[in-house]
Amino acid sequence: MAGYVICVDVGTSGSRAVLADTEGRQISIAASKHSTTYPLPSWAEQRPEDIYDGVAEAVRQAVASSGVQPRDIEAVCLSTVFHSLILLDSADRRLTECIPWLDTRSTEDANDIFHNAKDLYLRIGCPANSSYPLSKAAWFRRCRPDLYACVGRAISIKDYLIRELTGEYLVDSCVAGGSGFLNVSACDWDEEALAYVGAKREWFSPVVPATTVLRMTLSACRKMGLSDGTKVVIGAGDGLLASVGSGAARSGSVAVMMGTSAACRMFTKTPRLDDPSLQRTWSYPLVDGIWATGTSVNNCGAAHEWILNTLFSWETTGGSTESAEDLYATLQRYLDSSVAGANGLSFLPWVLSERGPYWPTRARGVLLGMTRDHTRADIYRSVVEGIVCLASNLVDFVVTVAGPAADVRATGGFTNSEGWMQILASMLETPVLLPESRESVAYGACLLALVSLGVIPGIEETAGYTRTVRTYEPVQEHVEAYRRLKALIGEQVVAMRNQEANTY
Repeated sequence: MAGYVICVDVGTSGSRAVLADTEGRQISIAASKHSTTYPLPSWAEQRPEDIYDGVAEAVRQAVASSGVQPRDIEAVCLSTVFHSLILLDSADRRLTECIPWLDTRSTEDANDIFHNAKDLYLRIGCPANSSYPLSKAAWFRRCRPDLYACVGRAISIKDYLIRELTGEYLVDSCVAGGSGFLNVSACDWDEEALAYVGAKREWFSPVVPATTVLRMTLSACRKMGLSDGTKVVIGAGDGLLASVGSGAARSGSVAVMMGTSAACRMFTKTPRLDDPSLQRTWSYPLVDGIWATGTSVNNCGAAHEWILNTLFSWETTGGSTESAEDLYATLQRYLDSSVAGANGLSFLPWVLSERGPYWPTRARGVLLGMTRDHTRADIYRSVVEGIVCLASNLVDFVVTVAGPAADVRATGGFTNSEGWMQILASMLETPVLLPESRESVAYGACLLALVSLGVIPGIEETAGYTRTVRTYEPVQEHVEAYRRLKALIGEQVVAMRNQEANTY
């Protein structure tokens, strides 16, 4: 194959388009934004057409800034967020906007699934929490039976975009796996999950492999500024593609991401599932014969933003003229001014409600052990250590369920901080590898496109396309302090879970 591919990363707040060559080298990048509205507390909604317009805008800009001719672009590969739901009637008229993962109106319904249909987890591989379309559908059935009675189609933002690009309603097995409706072993819609919410199989799009290659319609080509005949690779979900883009496509490689949220994933040859009474992890298919075991939490970037806004506003607002690079250096000095364990100060980082059922959804943040001798540096270090501790717990859960880790790779915005990476390595007691590409989702989509087009033999071979630029080793003098911190946070999680179970 000669030419280029465009990899589109459709995120929660916007889309990024990366134009790359057949070696995976980035030629140009462009971005667009789309908005989220919050009609009521715990509700979140997005306009699907705005998301599609944003995809087109990003693609056009990426092409325009690249110097590449549209006729030389072979395909567009699509990565999207997980866990969205759009309901249509039998005439394909929209009954709802796009309900994204961050909508939590169905928390009560998720709790009902956990208590009344716990073993469903072993079929669908999805924990019972409000992120999943399964619980969102249960909410519509319970709270909007009039609307639910009119449903003729239930799709994700991936199905919607593929329909706009190709004229067909299709969904990849990866995004379908994150819906709560897919049987994780059979990679087909699960009859028990459908029956639980009174859904019908015909509501759902055909499930196809992530490597499926389609043809873009002429109208979509014109909207994107591409040539007629451009191909569309259906792609996968953003988290799994981030793992591919970080070089973690081989079985046993662990990818840990720390950004707005935190997540951890490992690819395996079979679905690996947790005890259904805990449901700490999920399992989604990527391509034939490869599944991902993973888990995630909400509290990462939000907790860090809280401490910056509360105690370090001078460094982060108009009081300072520092660049982002200077800010990282300033914050590194605060980390260096304290010690591992923050002189006995510990932070439980739940400034946002957490994803159940394992994490207590009503958990709240706590600073433990505060004395008059503690400094701002101690407080800042305790917050960072608490956040990183939560991320390291995710790695522990995945390894417990999926098997030993061959290596650990870090992605996300906080990989820019040497201090964070050093703390993570010490908490995990293992080296942490830093991949070269910081656009891990788009780069993973690029590699998947090259597999789909026959340039790379298979997904596992993509690991050889990712270069490691740095390795962070554990600091042995810090390990014991972090073992104590992890034990403390583990005890607090159990206590809060028990309190929540006995109170609500």
